[in-house]
Amino acid sequence: MKYNNVSKILLTIKNKKYMYFSCLAALGLVENNSPNIVAAMLVSPLMGPVMSITFGSIISDRSLMKSGFFSLVVGMFLSCLFGFIFGLILA
Repeated sequence: MKYNNVSKILLTIKNKKYMYFSCLAALGLVENNSPNIVAAMLVSPLMGPVMSITFGSIISDRSLMKSGFFSLVVGMFLSCLFGFIFGLILA
């Protein structure tokens, strides 16, 4: 039973469906709509990599930690890049 729970958590983390919520944050910034920005924070696109790093360290899975760290770095870079581009477009 314990293995079944771990496999469900790993499957949830590895699906990586969390990157689609960054569109919600961009929409909130463009429309200057605070509730959209708060909603984007609640469904944070970088929560998946953080969960991956945390859970990988708990179960001592280095490949899960490495993929989570790589996804986190790429996600942070893309967030900064899109913020910079939106800033240039809207300024």
